[in-house]
Amino acid sequence: MSQVPHIEAGTTLQLDGSGSGSSVGGNCVWSQKLTTLNGPDVIVAMLAINDTTTTVTPPSDTASLSWTFRASQTGPGNVQIVYYYAIAPAPLPADSVTFGLSSASVATVCLDFGVSGANTNAPFDPNVGMPDKNSGLSTTATLKYNTSNPNDLLMVLEGFCAQGAAGSGSPSGFSLVNAGNVRSSSNCPADGFQSATYSEIVSTTQSSSDVSWPFDTAVSPFAVIGDAIQSAPGPLSASVTAGSNAVDVGQLASFSCAGAGGVPPYTYSWTFDDGSTGSGASTTHIYSTPGTMNVACTVTDALGTTADGAVQLTVNPRTTLTSVSCADPFITNRGSTCRVTVTDNSPGTFITPTGTVGLSQTGVTGTFTACILVGTLASATCNSTFTASATGTATISASYPGDSTHTSSSDTESIAVGSALSITSFTASLANVDAGEKVTFTVTTSGGYEALSYSYANLPAGCLSTNTTTLSCYPSSMGNYRVTVTVTDRAMESANATTVLTVGPQRVLGLPQTMGLAVIFGAVVGIGAVLILSIFLTLRRKRRPPALTTG
Repeated sequence: MSQVPHIEAGTTLQLDGSGSGSSVGGNCVWSQKLTTLNGPDVIVAMLAINDTTTTVTPPSDTASLSWTFRASQTGPGNVQIVYYYAIAPAPLPADSVTFGLSSASVATVCLDFGVSGANTNAPFDPNVGMPDKNSGLSTTATLKYNTSNPNDLLMVLEGFCAQGAAGSGSPSGFSLVNAGNVRSSSNCPADGFQSATYSEIVSTTQSSSDVSWPFDTAVSPFAVIGDAIQSAPGPLSASVTAGSNAVDVGQLASFSCAGAGGVPPYTYSWTFDDGSTGSGASTTHIYSTPGTMNVACTVTDALGTTADGAVQLTVNPRTTLTSVSCADPFITNRGSTCRVTVTDNSPGTFITPTGTVGLSQTGVTGTFTACILVGTLASATCNSTFTASATGTATISASYPGDSTHTSSSDTESIAVGSALSITSFTASLANVDAGEKVTFTVTTSGGYEALSYSYANLPAGCLSTNTTTLSCYPSSMGNYRVTVTVTDRAMESANATTVLTVGPQRVLGLPQTMGLAVIFGAVVGIGAVLILSIFLTLRRKRRPPALTTG
């Protein structure tokens, strides 16, 4: 016989006393009664029977505990073990357990022990793999442990008919709790019918953990049960974490909540501080307004106990990007369109920016029309007409003030403002020219947008329009001409100017114009007189009488 010493009360799993006894015929007689120091305890009572047909009814004890059947295992060669458990709310003084047997003509070994720090509401690890049982004819016994909780007391309950000279060996890592033996009938010779219990306190979950140990030197019939008692729950608590401590409006926020202590399983409920609720250990939420949110999780255990946890989340307005672009030309006192685009630039579901964009300028004076955003997608736009009243380099600034769900943003663009197109002069090198004499037209301008084009109209013959600021030609036809020049800029704005040109007859022999005309007139008159005289003389000659002839 052996017994584990009592251990002082604590908050972790530990053995708290043990008892043992045996009998040949009749009820098992306790030679060591169970005394515990702590409460509440889980009490385990096991009976090994050198028979496979005897049935066992729930036990009774001097402390009047309520006993519950947990497991049994029948092996070959008249070996049977069965065990019950009870909850002792207070320390037990020399408690004695009586098992009800259907036959009194059997050999029995009875063992019990107390476990303090256990979960008295749910004493056993909930893993479906527990308890594990085994039996057979061998020198070695094997059990497999699967647990769901890390903090368990693993135990071995063993009964066998020793066929060899040695008693049971200990499973590796386990310590003997108590043991007993009795010389039974002829089917258990040598050291007789034996039983033992072992325990090991672990701090990690067990996954198909095999435990094997030699229990006899000769092949013997055996039956074993492996089980796990779980630790008492600590105070129920809730731990809440957020995927990020800050999100933007419309962005998916994720949260997780973990319950600890209490009695599993847990259920979870959430409040998001905006009137919305959720459930589950993990959840997500999308906020529609910015602010500081207190996200709370309530954990409820199997007993209905609740615990709350919370995390603070900052919900920021959605960020924006603003861009401004003004369409040329930029001419004083002529409106130019400036287009502003405000884009929702945050992750998650977009929200269309709304409101009015403020526009201003530096460098020149001018005015803007109102710019009210319009849009249905991630970007909204507006147009404003900018009218500059002075020339120079202007910096256009577009400032979006934000709205209830968006941040402010701004952008600038630099433009050059010029003056309107005008013709400052349009002249001809000579106001009066002779036919065939060279004349040069010259035009000068100011303002206008980018490259200018030139065209001339009402030119005399001998002059053709060219796209130049100066036009030189030799008029070939006389007359008075109102020559017009049209200047057009890239914005298709035009300006016109007119100059008058008089073209006279061509000069003769380089004489002045008046003398040349006289010479020409005299020559014409002289030629005409000569022609008339010649005609006259010819006519007289025809009319003269014939000369007289003499014979």
